[in-house]
Amino acid sequence: MAPSVVVDDYYAILGVDRTAGADTLKAAWRKLARIKHPDKNPGNPTATAEFQLLESAYSTLCDPTRRRAYDVQFPPRFTSNGPAPGANYHNYAGTSGDDASERKNSERESKRDHLQHEKRTEEAGVFEARRNLKRLQEEIRKLDEEAKRDVAEESSWWGYFASMIHGSQKQREEKSRERDRRGLDRIAARRIKENELERQSAKVTRLEHALRATQEEINKITLEINRWREEKAEARRREAQRQQEEWIKRESARRREEEAEAARRASEWEERRRREQEAETSRLFEELRRAQRAKDDATSCTHRGWWKRVEGPHLCSKCATKTTRFALQCPHCSKIACASCRKALQTGGQRRPKRDI
Repeated sequence: MAPSVVVDDYYAILGVDRTAGADTLKAAWRKLARIKHPDKNPGNPTATAEFQLLESAYSTLCDPTRRRAYDVQFPPRFTSNGPAPGANYHNYAGTSGDDASERKNSERESKRDHLQHEKRTEEAGVFEARRNLKRLQEEIRKLDEEAKRDVAEESSWWGYFASMIHGSQKQREEKSRERDRRGLDRIAARRIKENELERQSAKVTRLEHALRATQEEINKITLEINRWREEKAEARRREAQRQQEEWIKRESARRREEEAEAARRASEWEERRRREQEAETSRLFEELRRAQRAKDDATSCTHRGWWKRVEGPHLCSKCATKTTRFALQCPHCSKIACASCRKALQTGGQRRPKRDI
């Protein structure tokens, strides 16, 4: 059995050399943790996995014991003369296609950043438009309340009595004309604000539609970036596996140990499988035995006692007649039968024909 393949280069994840010290590792980890924290990347569905991988890399390399074990399991790239100095799995030979892919993904990320900036601007515009919409609605409501107060004051008995006591006829007429002018001004102002409210509502709808379109474009680009990252990770895993296989060829002693371990585990697995099969066979035999016992009990049942009435349509187990309203159930063997067959079963005789239930 071959050893498990390590597919992640912790040195490359932290961006340090294989000879990096504890202080260098800590500084690199802190810098990347601030950048890759899931709270800083809410739109990236793989942010949590990337952050966990970063934590795993740092926790492994900062521990001297685990780091030595990791270096043994994950050696640098081999050449014909031995390990290449400073080589790692992420520095495999690139091609022009890789460079083009990197450039294209960089363009996607730049476009996504630009769209996210546009999204923030559009969100601010939507917020401002909604606030103006709410302000217009409040102003229209105030105009309606003023109109209601004037109407209530004019039509009240106290208002009429006060106008007759205070002021001359000319003053009362002037006051009435002033009230009419205010009413006309309110009507005109209300029409203007209603038109503005309609335009503002259309603006809010337009901005919200643009915001949704921007978010959809961001989601589309994010999906493409994630797909590219997955493909890149898959290529990195394949390259790591290839290099690991080369390394395995030079580790014959370890391979023999692994093969012995695999044989032992296979033997244990076979033994466990045999025991499970025996347990399953015993379980099936016990179920068959219980089923046969239940069948024997049903065959030897005398069907005495009070049969329980079971509502609804049922199929008589003796005459195969389907009841429409109810059937009867034996209290001992749970056999279902119609009323006529119940009497026949209890007496041991034949079913006497009767009307359907």
